[in-house]
Amino acid sequence: MAGIFKLTAGGLMVNYRCAARCGHCLYLCSPQRETEYIAPDLAEAVFRRVKALGTPSMHISGGEPFLDEEALCAVLRAAQRAEMPIDYVETSSSFVTTPEAALRTVRRVRALGVRTLSLSISPYHNEFVALDKVLTLVGACREADVTASFWIDEFFPDLTSLPTGAPHRRQEYEALFGRGYWAQLRPRHGLRMLGRALFTHEKDMPTVPAARIPHMSRPCAELGGRSHYHIDLYGRYIPPGCPGLSLPLTALGQELDPRVYPVYTRLAQDPRSLLEYCKARGFAPRGSYYNRCHLCQEMRLFLYETEPGAYPELQPASFYEALLAERGAVSG
Repeated sequence: MAGIFKLTAGGLMVNYRCAARCGHCLYLCSPQRETEYIAPDLAEAVFRRVKALGTPSMHISGGEPFLDEEALCAVLRAAQRAEMPIDYVETSSSFVTTPEAALRTVRRVRALGVRTLSLSISPYHNEFVALDKVLTLVGACREADVTASFWIDEFFPDLTSLPTGAPHRRQEYEALFGRGYWAQLRPRHGLRMLGRALFTHEKDMPTVPAARIPHMSRPCAELGGRSHYHIDLYGRYIPPGCPGLSLPLTALGQELDPRVYPVYTRLAQDPRSLLEYCKARGFAPRGSYYNRCHLCQEMRLFLYETEPGAYPELQPASFYEALLAERGAVSG
C-alpha cells in the first residue's frame, strides 16, 4: 500500500526563486526560477491539511522566503488563522541591505509569530552571499529578541578565514584550504547527490554500475517519510529529499492508485519495477550512477521528456526544465 497517512514535521516552500544559485541545491533554486509565491489562501489550506494529518508545527523555506516580504507576511498571517506555529524561517540573508532595514523586517515577522530565523551558511552560500549580510541579520535578530540559528554552524570558522565583506568563489577556498577542499564539503554538509549537487560534485563521487546499485529491491522509505517533508508553493507534498517528485494536497491521507501515480507507487514498493517500466519505454541506463536516488532522478527526467504531462507526480515541471538547463550549460 502506498500513501501518506500521517505527517509529523515539515516545511512550507513558499517559492523556488532565490537570489543565489548554490552548488548544492536539491531544488535547483536560482534567480532564473519562476517568480510565483504561494498564495495566502493556499498556504492556509496547507497548514490546515497537514495539521489534520498530525503536524504540530512547520518551518518556512524556499527559494528565499524574504525575496517578497509582503507575501511572506501574508503566509505568516495564514499560519495564525490556521493556528499553525512556525518553528523558524530559513534564509540565506541575501535580502539584507542595511542594519536598519534588517531590523524592521525582523521585527515585522516577529510580530507575526516568528521567534527563530535559520541562517544558511556554507561555502556554497558564500559564493553568492557575503558573510557580513548574515552577521548584520544576526545583529537585527539580537535586537528584536529573535533567535538566530546557523545552518550549518561548523562552517563558520571556514567563512571567517576569508574577508567577510564579499562573496568568495570555490577557487578562493581551494587556494586557502587546498585543492581537495570542495570535494570534502559534500560529506561535511551531508548532501544528497541530487539537483545541482550532481553537477557540482560530478567528479568527486565514486559511481556504481547500474546493475549493482545497492538497495534497488527495497522500497524507498523516503516516500512515506513523516518528518522533514515539504509542501511547495503549488500545494504539492514533496517527500524528504526527493525534488521533482510530488503529490497534490488532495492525495494525502488516502491510498494512491498505481494507475494514476505509476512512478510514486512503484518506487514505494520496489524501485526495480520502475527501472523495468522505464526500460520498456526506451530508457537505456548509462554505465554507472552515484546511488539509486541518482538513477531515480534520471528515470524521472526520461519520463518527463518522453511522455510530457503523462505523470502527475512529476511536478513541478519547472524543476525538470531547470534540470535540463543545468545539464545543457554543463555540456555546452
